Amino acid sequence: MKIVFLVLESMFYFISLLCISYKIMGHRPNRKLCLLSFVCLYATLILIAYFWGYTVFLYTHAIIQLIQIVLVRLLTSKSKFLSLVGTYTLIYCVNVIFAITVNCIFQLSEYSFSIVEGIFNLITFMCCLICCFDGKISLKIRQIVSLLPSGIKFLTIISFAISAWLMSLLVSNPTLNENAPWNIAMRISLVLLSLFVCTTFPVLLITVLTNSHLKKQNEIFERELEAQANHYSALAKSNYELRRFRHDFSNIRIGITKSLDENDRKTALEMLEFGQNSLRQATDGIVPYDTGNGIVDAILADKQAKAKESDITIRFSGSIPPSALSPVDLCVIFGNTIDNAVEACQKLPAEIERIISVSSLCSNGFIFITIENPIAEEVLIVNNSVNTTKENGTLHGFGLYSLNKTVKKYDGELKLSSENHMFRVNMDMCIKLSPTT
Repeated sequence: MKIVFLVLESMFYFISLLCISYKIMGHRPNRKLCLLSFVCLYATLILIAYFWGYTVFLYTHAIIQLIQIVLVRLLTSKSKFLSLVGTYTLIYCVNVIFAITVNCIFQLSEYSFSIVEGIFNLITFMCCLICCFDGKISLKIRQIVSLLPSGIKFLTIISFAISAWLMSLLVSNPTLNENAPWNIAMRISLVLLSLFVCTTFPVLLITVLTNSHLKKQNEIFERELEAQANHYSALAKSNYELRRFRHDFSNIRIGITKSLDENDRKTALEMLEFGQNSLRQATDGIVPYDTGNGIVDAILADKQAKAKESDITIRFSGSIPPSALSPVDLCVIFGNTIDNAVEACQKLPAEIERIISVSSLCSNGFIFITIENPIAEEVLIVNNSVNTTKENGTLHGFGLYSLNKTVKKYDGELKLSSENHMFRVNMDMCIKLSPTT
């Protein structure tokens, strides 16, 4: 029976790691290879148990635990080995902590302890499946994981590992294994103390550090957005000055012509100088877009100037009302998405045309914005979230979180899709109502 529980435990861990790697980390495994690996791995384990007995099986089982982590890494080629090791360690420690807690309270026999351990393995396995396949839960986990610094993740795993180790030492202490009332009370007290010191306290510390880290990231992000909004407001003003000059130029030309006809060269020269100064001021930031919204014109012009260095063209169609969205929200919506689109286009082969299409449609108090760009390879989208390939995954995850938050601010919906080597971002927002804060 012990062998059956250990084989099932290994199976649960293997399937859990695959599901977490796919649904949480965003790395799609090869299904046929997964099935083949699963059959070969556990058929070998069962045969060893049958022919060589329990002792050899235990050594093989320990090796299999490591092999299955390596196997999941190979089956999901882009997943990180350390992430898989950390995930496995966390699941294992949680199982050990709960099983030992029950054992300390009820002083179970070896057979009963195996059953309890198997039950907790099954519960953990079911929780992993729920977290992976429930869209809202998995999205929340992905956001938290992407925003947490590596040090905090490491501290979390270490705290659980220390807790499991200390509790194992307590259980193995022969003095506390006697069933005297004092020993039972001591076991329970020490277990609860170990749980608090090694699990609750670090979790509280991690929560404080995480909140502090996210607060700083949010402040940095808001400062950057405010600076961008001011920059684009200045560009929009410059664009307005250019259009005003074009409108006034005909009147200036008439005045110069009349002054020359009257041989009033001084007035003509003054008017010509005025026109030149006006033109110089207006052309300090020429914006080649006319979306109907000065901020968006400036954003697109700024992104196009940078994208031009990589032979990337940004095309716009439709219109955006001037007061539909706030300047900061426009920076979040267009700045982040177009930056990601430019980065994706830079990875394309030279022979593929690099065009980013931006379209906007306003109808019945709603605005529908679509941004699409070609991609070198299909992007895995899990629960409307993309697995980042950026070195700074924290900021990238924060950008997607801010984009989703901004869209929801206008009672809207964000949808990501990848099909036929085209990545598409669709945003539907209500602009008839005032945005909620």
